[in-house]
Amino acid sequence: MTTRESFERFLDEYPILKNASRVAVAFSGGADSLALLYTLKTALPELEVIPIYVNHNIRSAEELDAEISLNRKNCSSMKLELVVKTIPRGEVDKYAQEHSVTSEAAARALRYNLLEEEDVDYILTAHTLSDHIELLVMRLLTGSSLKALVGIRPKRGRILRPLIYSRREDTEACCYENQLEYACDSTNDTDFCFRNRVRHNISSLLSSKAIDSLLNISNNLRIAEERDKDIAISRNKLFISINRNEYLSSGPFGRNNALEDIYSTFEVDRMSESQKKELENVILKRGRAYFKHFIAIGSGETVCFYRRLACFSCLLCETLPYGLSLTKCDDVKALSFTPTDDMFLRLSEEGDTIKLSEGEKKVSSLLSEYKLPYAFVVDSPNGIVALFSSLLGGRDRLCRDYLKDRDCKSIFWSLN
Repeated sequence: MTTRESFERFLDEYPILKNASRVAVAFSGGADSLALLYTLKTALPELEVIPIYVNHNIRSAEELDAEISLNRKNCSSMKLELVVKTIPRGEVDKYAQEHSVTSEAAARALRYNLLEEEDVDYILTAHTLSDHIELLVMRLLTGSSLKALVGIRPKRGRILRPLIYSRREDTEACCYENQLEYACDSTNDTDFCFRNRVRHNISSLLSSKAIDSLLNISNNLRIAEERDKDIAISRNKLFISINRNEYLSSGPFGRNNALEDIYSTFEVDRMSESQKKELENVILKRGRAYFKHFIAIGSGETVCFYRRLACFSCLLCETLPYGLSLTKCDDVKALSFTPTDDMFLRLSEEGDTIKLSEGEKKVSSLLSEYKLPYAFVVDSPNGIVALFSSLLGGRDRLCRDYLKDRDCKSIFWSLN
């Protein structure tokens, strides 16, 4: 399928691009991205297009300079100005080590981070059917999840892939027919990464029948994904939660989407397969697990995921952290006490106790009743005045010394 035919098919399926006013194109300068840029400009000439080249700084400076120069020339021939974004040398390897991913995955993550910063309606990438097939082979060989076997989606958020129905030979033909000189990345000719090894040694040898079978698997899974229902996620200020029964009744795509949504709410890196299994075990086995920035607790039918907080201490008159606010209310079930200058709010700690009408209790014991990882206390030189945990799903408690002063004129406080 020619690049123009692929583009027209994409527009039929995703007409949103016709209504866009400003888009960015991830432009490496290779045959695929050059064909995309040319096809986009000829198909939608009125659209404002920003070609963006991301320099990962993982090749020689001489090769990169020559590539950027050629890319500027090609963009200029289409009356476009190339935007170059540079990643500091060594940053890709550093990201790969910190996130335990391959250099290829690190480069991709950093590239998308830069592209997502653009103030545009959509970001277009030049993924082709050839890329889609290569990815399916890679994921079959590595035992990936069902969701991963869907492969490359034509649309993902703001990311659009208008050439997904063309093959690599189609993009090269587009460049040849229109006398466009494309850049050649020297790393594509080596087997330095898994994708290249698959491209050179497996994908190129697949028969048409084998390719059709791979595409059928991908298409069938995409249909199943679209039919699978989403799992509702309840969102609060400091935690989110899901219903365990709803999770159990959902299909594999609904479950996977929920796990990714939960993880990405708190973490910035991509969830690994081991982390996904650990997170799901909390839900299935009603367990508990600690991640870098959140705590998962799976007791009961409601499974909660709490943001991990740093210890803090601030006066009640100060601006409270994490968006918290101590406000007056009319609810007689709220806590009633008169704030003083020596009272302060802090995160609960191991060993905290509060004097209640039934006796002195450990705060940790009160929290364990609701399976909470922490709460907030109003402390004073004379001990804890109040315990706030209702905003986390627990119960607020007041020191017994303040209960006797409770009357209709009292000031009631709520932490939210």
